[in-house]
Amino acid sequence: MVSIVFLAIATVLALQTWRSGRPVDLPDAAHNKLECASYTPSHNGHTLSVVEKRALVASDLKILAERFRCVRTYSVSEGLDDVPKIARGLRLKVMLGLWISSHAPSNDKEIARGIELANEYRDVVTAVIVGNEVLLRREQTPTQLRALIERVRAGTAVPVTYADVWEFWLRNAELAQVTNFPTIHILPYWEDEPVGIDHALEHVQNIYAKVQAAFPGRVVFIGETGWPSAGRPRLQAVPSLINEARLIREFVAFAEREKIPYNLIEAFDQPWKRVQEGTVGGYWGLYSADGAPKFGFTGPVVAQASWRIGLIAAVLGVILFVLGGVLLSPRPSTRALALLGIAGHVAGTVLYEQCLYMSTANRTWLEWAATSIWATSGWLAYILLCVVFARWIDGARQLQRPPSIASVVRSWRHRADAIVTPNGVLSLLRICVLFGVAYVCLALAYEGRGRDFPIALTALPILAFALLELFTADHDLSRPENEERVLTLSIMLTTIYIAWHETWVNTRAMMWCALCLLLVATLGVGMFRSRQRAISAGHAIHPNQSSEQEPHTTEIERI
Repeated sequence: MVSIVFLAIATVLALQTWRSGRPVDLPDAAHNKLECASYTPSHNGHTLSVVEKRALVASDLKILAERFRCVRTYSVSEGLDDVPKIARGLRLKVMLGLWISSHAPSNDKEIARGIELANEYRDVVTAVIVGNEVLLRREQTPTQLRALIERVRAGTAVPVTYADVWEFWLRNAELAQVTNFPTIHILPYWEDEPVGIDHALEHVQNIYAKVQAAFPGRVVFIGETGWPSAGRPRLQAVPSLINEARLIREFVAFAEREKIPYNLIEAFDQPWKRVQEGTVGGYWGLYSADGAPKFGFTGPVVAQASWRIGLIAAVLGVILFVLGGVLLSPRPSTRALALLGIAGHVAGTVLYEQCLYMSTANRTWLEWAATSIWATSGWLAYILLCVVFARWIDGARQLQRPPSIASVVRSWRHRADAIVTPNGVLSLLRICVLFGVAYVCLALAYEGRGRDFPIALTALPILAFALLELFTADHDLSRPENEERVLTLSIMLTTIYIAWHETWVNTRAMMWCALCLLLVATLGVGMFRSRQRAISAGHAIHPNQSSEQEPHTTEIERI
């Protein structure tokens, strides 16, 4: 039965890895240069000096000039005031953005420098954008913002606009009186009611028509539209490279067919945005942070170019697990080696997925450390349990679940080495997995907008512990104690809330909830079964019943 479960999982994972490398046919975008793209230097989250940033700007704009006619900036500070000068030499146009916040002195500097650049580079600067989503962030009132826009209009003959989410333009239509044209943002993924990729273009079309009707006779500029290539789904809105390429291509074809002016968000991935928006914030670019194009605008697109590494990892997993089985047991059976081989295939594929997840989601050294420790505890538990299952298949005694970590700690008064035994290690690993899952569930329930579902980090240990519980010996009286009961209850309650909040249309959220409920069921069944056995054996049920007892000597301790 254990082998069948692992074989089914291995088959699904192999097919998924293979499928991620299959080219996907998508509609072609225009064969000529695209209109415009939002530009911020692709510094990959590193702190750069002004000189370094200016050198990077020159390199970045050279890349963008090959694909675009124009770039949109968001500030004229920290070396970005060089953009018009460099763009002139590359025959790029510039929509010059001024960063407006609640800090008046900074606003004054931006406006003064922006007016100066707009007048000096009138052949390059097509418009000045006075503020980006200032009303959305509530850093200026409409009246205050209007006054700032009027200051810029009085200082330059270049067209002036303001950029914000489309709803804020409809709520503050009076701003059209002091701008040359409205600049709206339409981002299906970030809508209050997220729109899936199948209806994303239709949503953009409908919103554009709605705003156009609100400003008859005016040109409405789409200042931002796009799709993220990585991050957590929001209901039916699933970030992926294929979905990003699909929306960009479909939108560009639509915009050029209907003669709609547009700007795509964004030129380069911005890893620093993950601090504010979670993983998804760093992956809206048409280019990676290193300047490599993420997909073409014509021809098929491959979701995961490194998919062969996943298959290689699976093969290596088979070899290593089988070799480990031979070394640990002088005469392993064919059934045991088959189980280890299948488990190794699963392990290799999941390790590949973990590497992809961690390289995408981790932002700081602290996050790398936390996820690495959590992943390592899961791997140790999985490997140890795979060896236990293999020994069990070879006719060893029946399986027994490891005792709670509290009982292992208490046993120190009898055995100084209790924690360092395989049984004690497995108890420690189980509490690590439980604590990690409980923490993530609480974070998702409290503020899930920027949180991911770390399925790749938790699936294997949860599955292994569930199988251990399924085949645990009937006479095993060990049971979860208070710390595990509290964590289990926390996971159960938060999982129910997450499932209700995300709804069934968020497939990844439902997969996470299913894993959490499997973990809850594993501990819950253990609590119920141990209680029933204790009653049958005539024992008093008390959380501290085993406080003076040593942990069980199980098959795990004989490894």
